[in-house]
Amino acid sequence: GSTQEITKSQSGANTYNLKLDANIKISNDWVGIGTETSPYTGTFDGNYKTITYSGSVATPLFKYAGGSNCEIKNLVTSGSISSSGTAGGVVANFSGGTIKNCVNNASIKSSSIEDGVGGIVGKLDATTIGSTITECVNLGRISDGRYTGGIVGYGTTTESASQTVTISKCINIGELTPTSNDSGVFVSGILGYSDFIETISTIENCLNKGTIASYTSGGVHNYQGISYVASGKTQTQINNSLNVGSVNNISGANMIAFGATISNSYFDITVNSGSTEENAKTTEEIVKGQDFKSSYTEWVFSEDNTHYPYPNIDFTVFGDENNQLWQKVLEELEAEITPTYTQGD
Repeated sequence: GSTQEITKSQSGANTYNLKLDANIKISNDWVGIGTETSPYTGTFDGNYKTITYSGSVATPLFKYAGGSNCEIKNLVTSGSISSSGTAGGVVANFSGGTIKNCVNNASIKSSSIEDGVGGIVGKLDATTIGSTITECVNLGRISDGRYTGGIVGYGTTTESASQTVTISKCINIGELTPTSNDSGVFVSGILGYSDFIETISTIENCLNKGTIASYTSGGVHNYQGISYVASGKTQTQINNSLNVGSVNNISGANMIAFGATISNSYFDITVNSGSTEENAKTTEEIVKGQDFKSSYTEWVFSEDNTHYPYPNIDFTVFGDENNQLWQKVLEELEAEITPTYTQGD
């Protein structure tokens, strides 16, 4: 049960089925499991333990992972990552498979203006294999990168590919902040930039509570509450999802998404008071689920109207050791409602 030190990847670990038996601290010279030509393809069970990125770590636990049988689950990450390329809290480059029940509490940034940075995955490539990312939460601050997302930074295919990508029951609470004055920066609450070719991607039952902050020293940046979809690639669908985070109401900002098909999804106009978009509801209407609660069957609503609804994720499985993480989530989801009155009240 003591904290262990890992200083380098073990040769051949990309094919193993692995299970954590203790909390692990990753040190400065960590290079990440998996390579571009030989990604991690096994099942990794975090066993509800915590990976802590200590010192100047540049790569998450997995540098490259993916495959038809690849599964990464039940993991908590903390500390900080400072990268010069693609970076994520769990996987830098993910090429298909399943990620579920992961919580990132690490701050992540990249000095590269060409790469994806995400709370769980930096870059998701669906060229050969579809992906499912479900019941994951980001609490860490995500900054820099050309494509910045609370859960996934950059979703792409290198060629036409008829795959399916699903991001479901995920929550972003961490602040998303670009710090580059380069043009063409994309920042979104769940999926930073969706650039899939003939791949159907669905974002469903997801919540963004994180503040999407602007960088005002130049450049043309695009801010989206849930996702930005590349021009002409309309295969991304956003269903039953909410943005209750503040999105800087400047040129290029969108409270839910750009270029996606949006269904039964809403944003908080009390928080984003300058917006004139459709799909707007006040904080009170969202907290109470006015007009949409009955169709949000995968969500938990506050009985006393004190917090925003959230996807029904069972984090009791993490036990007492990580219970403070879930308490932090609930605290962040507390909502401040301004009472409304009718004549005569």
